Amino acid sequence: MGSNIDTPIGRVVQVPSGVTGKILSYFTPVSFIELLGRSRNCVPPTRIQRDPVTGLLLLRAATRDSSGSIDIGQARRFIGVMFGERQFHLARFLELAKEITPKAMELRNEIVFSGSVVPSSAEIIYPPDDVLPELLRSLEAGFASEDIINLDPLLRSVIVGLYCVHIHPFLDGNGRWSRLMASYSAHQASDIWPAMAGVAFMNSCKEMLAKKIWPEARIQGLRKYLELAVEFERALENELSTTGLIDLFDTFSRALVGGSVEKRKRIHLLGGMLISGVLPMAALRSTLNLSSRAAEGRMRSAASVGAMIHFDGEKLNAEAYSKELDFTIEKAVKIIDESAIGERNGIFNI
Repeated sequence: MGSNIDTPIGRVVQVPSGVTGKILSYFTPVSFIELLGRSRNCVPPTRIQRDPVTGLLLLRAATRDSSGSIDIGQARRFIGVMFGERQFHLARFLELAKEITPKAMELRNEIVFSGSVVPSSAEIIYPPDDVLPELLRSLEAGFASEDIINLDPLLRSVIVGLYCVHIHPFLDGNGRWSRLMASYSAHQASDIWPAMAGVAFMNSCKEMLAKKIWPEARIQGLRKYLELAVEFERALENELSTTGLIDLFDTFSRALVGGSVEKRKRIHLLGGMLISGVLPMAALRSTLNLSSRAAEGRMRSAASVGAMIHFDGEKLNAEAYSKELDFTIEKAVKIIDESAIGERNGIFNI
């Protein structure tokens, strides 16, 4: 099994077009297990271990669509994947694709490409449809391998995303499905933050990745892509810590739901609030089985931790906090956009 992160991540196969007869160049990635093996010696710098719930702070960045709006359906799928069943079932993830778009109801059986209106001038033509079953079997085998279990969760998530994007199994929805697959690696990790940082990186920087970093990776290997992911996580950590948004969230969540409440319930309440910007008192009461008085007390206590969170007697309003969170993450994105252009110090000395 390979261990070189500076070799191409796939191969180009030339096939005559069945319509025009022109030679078309299909890109097929190496097996998922091979990509994992190449990355096994990549170890990012030590990071702070955080409460798993803190990873929810990156949910908005991971699900913002091209219009700038939060894809609420996708956000809910993320929560379900990250905190659902632990064992990987490929069939389940193929079913989830159907929720993303009707064009992902089944595996494609035709050519797909990007960067042009015709395949002969496309930036990339994805693997022929007849190899998709084999590529998906490799994905399933990789999720059961020791290499993925031992790999850093940030690198795990971005490698999953890279592989899934490049097999492109559907006519549409491949990016959203790939990031959903990557979020599952957060489920496998005890520390959800770095895995969600990887998903946020892929979504927030998708244009830069598609136009510059992934084309380079197809020829030069994984190194720059993985290093940029590490830099993005660093930038997120620095920006969110400097502004106090992480500490505020930790304090707020303890005041609202406490540390002894079942994790699934904490995720349901806090994730819903971050997605929509509000948390109705009725939702807190029903989820935690509280009286009106107890729920109001918790909401008032939570609202007292910072000026960006307010209680109006019926709901907590965290829209100001959510906007500040979005603004701060955007600063991290700009840092990475600049880093992708300039010279950078190497992170992985392998």
